Amino acid sequence: MATSKKAVQRYKQKAYDQIQLRVKKGDRYRIAKYAEEHGLSVNAFLCELIYREIGDYMPPVETEDEQE
Repeated sequence: MATSKKAVQRYKQKAYDQIQLRVKKGDRYRIAKYAEEHGLSVNAFLCELIYREIGDYMPPVETEDEQE
């Protein structure tokens, strides 16, 4: 049974937060090329960098859903 696009979209909205990133013209291509050369998507590459940098510093955060 195929999953509908709406169901996938609802899941993504529940399971993930989005962060918008702005880079200088041309840097998007450079980042994508570097990630591809290392067998990663741009998202996986950036997540790896972020989590490596913050390490275990992941204090619990109250989300908007928990505040209601």
